[in-house]
Amino acid sequence: MIARHPLCDPMPLLSSAFEPGRCRELVESMPEGPARDVARAELLYFTGQAEAAAAAARPLLASDDLSVLLSASLVLGYASLSLGQADDARAALGTARAAVGEGLDDADPLASAVASFFVTTARTLLHLPLPERVPPLEDCVGLLPEGLRPFALYVLAHQAYLVGEHGRCVGVAEAALAVQGEARPITNTYLHLACVMGYVGMRDVGAARANLLAAWDLARPDAHCAQLDQPGDCRPPWGLRQHRQAVSLTRHGEAWGGKSQGARALHAALAAHRLLLPSVA
Repeated sequence: MIARHPLCDPMPLLSSAFEPGRCRELVESMPEGPARDVARAELLYFTGQAEAAAAAARPLLASDDLSVLLSASLVLGYASLSLGQADDARAALGTARAAVGEGLDDADPLASAVASFFVTTARTLLHLPLPERVPPLEDCVGLLPEGLRPFALYVLAHQAYLVGEHGRCVGVAEAALAVQGEARPITNTYLHLACVMGYVGMRDVGAARANLLAAWDLARPDAHCAQLDQPGDCRPPWGLRQHRQAVSLTRHGEAWGGKSQGARALHAALAAHRLLLPSVA
Protein backbone atom coordinates (compact mmCIF):
# COMPACT_ATOMS: atom_id res chain seq x y z
CA MET A 1 0.00 0.00 0.00
CA ILE A 2 1.36 3.43 -0.99
CA ALA A 3 1.72 5.75 1.99
CA ARG A 4 -0.27 8.97 1.91
CA HIS A 5 1.93 12.03 1.58
CA PRO A 6 1.45 14.36 4.58
CA LEU A 7 1.04 17.37 2.27
CA CYS A 8 -1.19 15.86 -0.40
CA ASP A 9 -4.42 17.69 0.53
CA PRO A 10 -3.89 21.19 1.97
CA MET A 11 -6.85 23.61 1.88
CA PRO A 12 -9.33 20.84 1.03
CA LEU A 13 -12.27 23.13 0.24
CA LEU A 14 -10.32 25.70 -1.75
CA SER A 15 -8.83 22.84 -3.77
CA SER A 16 -12.14 21.14 -4.50
CA ALA A 17 -14.20 21.17 -7.68
CA PHE A 18 -17.94 21.26 -7.11
CA GLU A 19 -21.16 22.53 -8.61
CA PRO A 20 -22.01 26.07 -7.47
CA GLY A 21 -24.62 25.90 -4.74
CA ARG A 22 -23.36 22.61 -3.31
CA CYS A 23 -20.38 23.83 -1.30
CA ARG A 24 -21.82 23.07 2.13
CA GLU A 25 -23.00 19.66 0.94
CA LEU A 26 -19.46 18.91 -0.22
CA VAL A 27 -17.95 19.83 3.13
CA GLU A 28 -20.41 17.75 5.11
CA SER A 29 -19.82 14.77 2.82
CA MET A 30 -16.11 14.68 3.67
CA PRO A 31 -14.98 11.92 6.07
CA GLU A 32 -14.89 13.01 9.68
CA GLY A 33 -11.45 14.15 10.73
CA PRO A 34 -9.00 17.08 10.60
CA ALA A 35 -9.39 17.65 6.85
CA ARG A 36 -13.13 18.19 7.25
CA ASP A 37 -12.45 20.47 10.21
CA VAL A 38 -10.20 22.57 7.98
CA ALA A 39 -12.84 22.59 5.24
CA ARG A 40 -15.47 23.77 7.72
CA ALA A 41 -13.20 26.62 8.81
CA GLU A 42 -12.65 27.52 5.15
CA LEU A 43 -16.39 27.50 4.52
CA LEU A 44 -16.97 29.85 7.44
CA TYR A 45 -14.38 32.25 6.08
CA PHE A 46 -15.59 32.17 2.50
CA THR A 47 -19.17 32.79 3.61
CA GLY A 48 -18.18 35.92 5.48
CA GLN A 49 -18.15 34.48 9.02
CA ALA A 50 -14.62 35.55 9.86
CA GLU A 51 -14.97 35.38 13.64
CA ALA A 52 -16.35 31.84 13.54
CA ALA A 53 -13.70 30.84 11.00
CA ALA A 54 -10.94 32.07 13.29
CA ALA A 55 -12.42 30.17 16.22
CA ALA A 56 -12.65 26.99 14.14
CA ALA A 57 -9.11 27.29 12.76
CA ARG A 58 -7.26 28.24 15.93
CA PRO A 59 -7.37 24.80 17.66
CA LEU A 60 -6.06 23.17 14.48
CA LEU A 61 -2.73 24.98 14.89
CA ALA A 62 -1.84 22.31 17.44
CA SER A 63 -2.13 19.54 14.86
CA ASP A 64 0.82 17.26 14.17
CA ASP A 65 -0.38 17.02 10.56
CA LEU A 66 1.62 19.64 8.64
CA SER A 67 -1.07 19.95 5.98
CA VAL A 68 -3.69 20.72 8.63
CA LEU A 69 -1.42 23.15 10.48
CA LEU A 70 -0.52 25.11 7.34
CA SER A 71 -4.14 25.23 6.16
CA ALA A 72 -5.38 26.38 9.57
CA SER A 73 -2.69 29.06 9.68
CA LEU A 74 -3.81 30.44 6.32
CA VAL A 75 -7.51 30.43 7.24
CA LEU A 76 -6.77 32.09 10.58
CA GLY A 77 -4.57 34.67 8.87
CA TYR A 78 -7.27 35.55 6.34
CA ALA A 79 -9.97 35.67 9.01
CA SER A 80 -7.89 37.82 11.35
CA LEU A 81 -7.27 40.36 8.61
CA SER A 82 -10.98 40.51 7.86
CA LEU A 83 -11.57 41.25 11.55
CA GLY A 84 -8.96 44.00 11.52
CA GLN A 85 -6.61 41.97 13.72
CA ALA A 86 -3.36 42.38 11.82
CA ASP A 87 -1.17 41.21 14.69
CA ASP A 88 -3.12 37.97 15.00
CA ALA A 89 -2.83 37.50 11.24
CA ARG A 90 0.93 37.96 11.38
CA ALA A 91 1.18 35.49 14.25
CA ALA A 92 -0.90 32.88 12.42
CA LEU A 93 1.00 33.19 9.17
CA GLY A 94 4.26 33.33 11.10
CA THR A 95 3.32 29.91 12.50
CA ALA A 96 3.03 28.59 8.95
CA ARG A 97 6.35 30.15 8.00
CA ALA A 98 8.08 28.64 11.04
CA ALA A 99 6.58 25.21 10.38
CA VAL A 100 7.82 25.36 6.80
CA GLY A 101 11.29 26.42 7.89
CA GLU A 102 11.56 23.57 10.37
CA GLY A 103 9.90 20.81 8.38
CA LEU A 104 11.03 21.43 4.81
CA ASP A 105 12.65 18.46 3.14
CA ASP A 106 14.79 19.68 0.24
CA ALA A 107 14.63 16.23 -1.34
CA ASP A 108 10.81 16.21 -1.46
CA PRO A 109 9.50 18.21 -4.47
CA LEU A 110 5.88 18.19 -3.26
CA ALA A 111 6.86 19.44 0.18
CA SER A 112 8.97 22.20 -1.34
CA ALA A 113 6.12 23.23 -3.66
CA VAL A 114 3.50 23.31 -0.90
CA ALA A 115 5.86 25.21 1.38
CA SER A 116 6.44 27.77 -1.36
CA PHE A 117 2.68 28.14 -1.86
CA PHE A 118 1.94 28.87 1.80
CA VAL A 119 4.81 31.21 2.51
CA THR A 120 4.34 33.10 -0.77
CA THR A 121 0.66 33.55 0.01
CA ALA A 122 1.63 34.79 3.48
CA ARG A 123 4.12 37.19 1.95
CA THR A 124 1.46 38.51 -0.42
CA LEU A 125 -0.86 39.12 2.52
CA LEU A 126 1.58 40.55 5.03
CA HIS A 127 4.86 41.05 3.23
CA LEU A 128 6.60 38.46 5.40
CA PRO A 129 10.07 37.44 4.19
CA LEU A 130 10.52 34.08 2.52
CA PRO A 131 12.62 31.45 4.30
CA GLU A 132 15.91 31.10 2.44
CA ARG A 133 15.32 27.50 1.42
CA VAL A 134 11.90 28.00 -0.15
CA PRO A 135 11.93 28.06 -3.98
CA PRO A 136 9.98 30.71 -5.96
CA LEU A 137 6.33 29.81 -6.36
CA GLU A 138 6.42 30.28 -10.13
CA ASP A 139 8.91 27.39 -10.29
CA CYS A 140 6.65 25.11 -8.24
CA VAL A 141 3.13 25.45 -9.58
CA GLY A 142 3.30 22.25 -11.62
CA LEU A 143 4.43 20.27 -8.58
CA LEU A 144 1.50 21.30 -6.39
CA PRO A 145 -1.56 19.10 -5.83
CA GLU A 146 -3.82 19.67 -8.83
CA GLY A 147 -6.55 21.43 -6.88
CA LEU A 148 -4.15 23.98 -5.44
CA ARG A 149 -2.52 25.01 -8.73
CA PRO A 150 -5.19 27.50 -9.89
CA PHE A 151 -5.07 29.41 -6.60
CA ALA A 152 -1.27 29.46 -6.76
CA LEU A 153 -1.67 31.19 -10.12
CA TYR A 154 -4.08 33.62 -8.47
CA VAL A 155 -1.38 34.47 -5.91
CA LEU A 156 1.08 35.11 -8.74
CA ALA A 157 -1.49 37.28 -10.54
CA HIS A 158 -2.10 39.24 -7.35
CA GLN A 159 1.64 39.75 -6.91
CA ALA A 160 1.88 41.06 -10.46
CA TYR A 161 -0.89 43.56 -9.72
CA LEU A 162 0.86 44.77 -6.58
CA VAL A 163 3.97 45.70 -8.55
CA GLY A 164 1.96 47.44 -11.28
CA GLU A 165 2.16 44.69 -13.91
CA HIS A 166 -1.52 44.82 -14.79
CA GLY A 167 -1.24 43.01 -18.11
CA ARG A 168 0.65 40.14 -16.51
CA CYS A 169 -1.93 40.00 -13.71
CA VAL A 170 -4.71 39.55 -16.26
CA GLY A 171 -2.71 37.13 -18.38
CA VAL A 172 -1.92 34.79 -15.49
CA ALA A 173 -5.48 34.86 -14.16
CA GLU A 174 -7.11 34.32 -17.53
CA ALA A 175 -4.73 31.47 -18.34
CA ALA A 176 -5.61 29.80 -15.05
CA LEU A 177 -9.32 30.11 -15.85
CA ALA A 178 -8.81 28.71 -19.34
CA VAL A 179 -6.80 25.58 -18.58
CA GLN A 180 -8.71 24.10 -15.66
CA GLY A 181 -10.09 20.63 -16.21
CA GLU A 182 -12.73 21.04 -13.50
CA ALA A 183 -14.37 24.24 -12.29
CA ARG A 184 -13.44 25.35 -8.79
CA PRO A 185 -15.92 28.11 -7.93
CA ILE A 186 -14.02 29.53 -4.96
CA THR A 187 -10.69 29.83 -6.73
CA ASN A 188 -12.34 31.01 -9.94
CA THR A 189 -14.05 33.82 -8.06
CA TYR A 190 -10.63 35.05 -6.95
CA LEU A 191 -9.25 34.68 -10.47
CA HIS A 192 -12.06 36.77 -11.96
CA LEU A 193 -11.50 39.42 -9.32
CA ALA A 194 -7.79 39.46 -10.14
CA CYS A 195 -8.89 40.17 -13.73
CA VAL A 196 -11.07 43.01 -12.43
CA MET A 197 -8.06 44.57 -10.73
CA GLY A 198 -5.83 44.14 -13.75
CA TYR A 199 -8.37 45.52 -16.20
CA VAL A 200 -9.09 48.44 -13.89
CA GLY A 201 -5.37 49.16 -13.93
CA MET A 202 -5.48 49.12 -17.73
CA ARG A 203 -8.67 51.25 -17.79
CA ASP A 204 -10.60 48.55 -19.64
CA VAL A 205 -14.01 49.13 -18.11
CA GLY A 206 -15.87 46.57 -20.22
CA ALA A 207 -13.55 43.70 -19.35
CA ALA A 208 -13.53 44.69 -15.68
CA ARG A 209 -17.34 44.71 -15.70
CA ALA A 210 -17.57 41.28 -17.31
CA ASN A 211 -15.21 39.72 -14.80
CA LEU A 212 -16.90 41.34 -11.83
CA LEU A 213 -20.24 39.90 -12.89
CA ALA A 214 -18.67 36.49 -13.51
CA ALA A 215 -17.20 36.53 -10.01
CA TRP A 216 -20.55 37.48 -8.52
CA ASP A 217 -22.38 34.74 -10.39
CA LEU A 218 -19.90 32.15 -9.08
CA ALA A 219 -19.92 33.38 -5.49
CA ARG A 220 -23.64 33.99 -5.08
CA PRO A 221 -24.95 30.38 -4.85
CA ASP A 222 -22.70 29.43 -1.92
CA ALA A 223 -21.83 32.71 -0.23
CA HIS A 224 -25.17 33.35 1.50
CA CYS A 225 -25.67 36.28 -0.84
CA ALA A 226 -29.43 35.79 -0.59
CA GLN A 227 -29.10 37.31 2.86
CA LEU A 228 -28.23 40.61 1.19
CA ASP A 229 -31.87 41.10 0.29
CA GLN A 230 -33.35 39.90 3.57
CA PRO A 231 -34.06 41.86 6.76
CA GLY A 232 -33.68 40.98 10.40
CA ASP A 233 -31.26 38.30 11.48
CA CYS A 234 -29.90 37.77 7.94
CA ARG A 235 -27.38 40.59 8.14
CA PRO A 236 -24.70 40.15 5.49
CA PRO A 237 -20.97 40.61 6.04
CA TRP A 238 -20.17 44.10 4.79
CA GLY A 239 -17.61 42.80 2.32
CA LEU A 240 -20.38 41.04 0.41
CA ARG A 241 -22.50 44.17 0.66
CA GLN A 242 -19.73 46.14 -1.01
CA HIS A 243 -19.51 43.47 -3.70
CA ARG A 244 -23.25 43.75 -4.23
CA GLN A 245 -22.94 47.51 -4.60
CA ALA A 246 -20.40 47.01 -7.35
CA VAL A 247 -22.61 44.45 -9.07
CA SER A 248 -25.65 46.71 -8.73
CA LEU A 249 -23.78 49.44 -10.56
CA THR A 250 -22.42 47.16 -13.25
CA ARG A 251 -25.81 45.50 -13.90
CA HIS A 252 -27.05 48.83 -15.27
CA GLY A 253 -25.35 49.69 -18.51
CA GLU A 254 -25.98 53.40 -18.10
CA ALA A 255 -23.86 53.42 -14.96
CA TRP A 256 -20.84 52.76 -17.13
CA GLY A 257 -21.62 55.55 -19.56
CA GLY A 258 -20.68 58.44 -17.29
CA LYS A 259 -17.26 58.94 -15.77
CA SER A 260 -18.61 59.48 -12.28
CA GLN A 261 -20.71 56.31 -12.15
CA GLY A 262 -18.03 54.29 -13.88
CA ALA A 263 -15.45 55.39 -11.33
CA ARG A 264 -17.80 54.46 -8.50
CA ALA A 265 -18.34 51.01 -9.95
CA LEU A 266 -14.63 50.36 -10.40
CA HIS A 267 -13.89 51.61 -6.90
CA ALA A 268 -16.53 49.29 -5.47
CA ALA A 269 -15.12 46.38 -7.47
CA LEU A 270 -11.68 46.98 -6.03
CA ALA A 271 -13.12 47.31 -2.53
CA ALA A 272 -14.86 43.96 -2.95
CA HIS A 273 -11.63 42.32 -4.04
CA ARG A 274 -9.58 43.76 -1.21
CA LEU A 275 -12.10 42.34 1.25
CA LEU A 276 -11.88 38.88 -0.29
CA LEU A 277 -8.10 38.93 -0.01
CA PRO A 278 -7.20 41.76 2.37
CA SER A 279 -3.62 42.94 2.51
CA VAL A 280 -1.68 44.82 5.16
CA ALA A 281 1.43 46.80 4.29
